[in-house]
Amino acid sequence: MKNIKFRAFATGVNEMTIFDNVIVAAGELSEGKAWGMFFPSANGKVFLGGYSDPMQFTGLLDKNGKEIYEGDIVSITNPLCQVQKARLIGVVGFSWAAFHVEIKSTVEWEMYNVDAPELMFLLNIANSKEIAVIGNIYENPELLAQ
Repeated sequence: MKNIKFRAFATGVNEMTIFDNVIVAAGELSEGKAWGMFFPSANGKVFLGGYSDPMQFTGLLDKNGKEIYEGDIVSITNPLCQVQKARLIGVVGFSWAAFHVEIKSTVEWEMYNVDAPELMFLLNIANSKEIAVIGNIYENPELLAQ
């Protein structure tokens, strides 16, 4: 059985941590919370406190073989088309039971007769040579300001 992988940004030390398997628990937890996510570790279960919201692995790889997670900032290009050129920057998210890329900026969009898309479903583009992870929303927010 394939593990479902998550990662979270540790706010205290400014680093991304990847976790295998997540346990969602309900009941009386620390800090008055009614539910929480626990991550198995070598020392037992650890409460999520001090981390960002968890970001799930999409199960897909970018053109460089890097795992694509929610919260990743990606560059989508169209190098195979000789006439039309496109380069879009977006953030990986999850909605409507599917992973998607919400387009945040259009770097290049030449000779198309339609507007650039605002949303692209990840399964349509992820296994092609057109998508590359260039950062994430916690460690590289400046990439969205392009």
